[in-house]
Amino acid sequence: MREPRSKIIPSRCVPIVCNCRTLKDVVALVTLCRMLLINAYGATVLAILMGLLPIMWSSGTGSDVMKRIAAPMVGGIVTSFILSLLIYPAVYVLWKWWSELRHIHASGNNNRALERI
Repeated sequence: MREPRSKIIPSRCVPIVCNCRTLKDVVALVTLCRMLLINAYGATVLAILMGLLPIMWSSGTGSDVMKRIAAPMVGGIVTSFILSLLIYPAVYVLWKWWSELRHIHASGNNNRALERI
């Protein structure tokens, strides 16, 4: 008999569920998710860049047109990599604190004080 599909899925593919009650919990969750994401996304970005760099260094017929096509793609891939690993997680932490954690601490439902990082 076949095993249920949920036992076959690797741990990094399973959604991470966390009961975040403090800012420190949210930051720990975002850091964990970034560590899981960096290998797969880094390999993808590196493969795309390795495919586009020969186009950027070419000097044959039609290379002037291809360089104009490849340059924005290289910039977009690098920008996307930086945004997804640095900017988006920071914005998520601020949004999560503003929308949910702030209200929990203001109402006194949590016994722990908001911890500074």
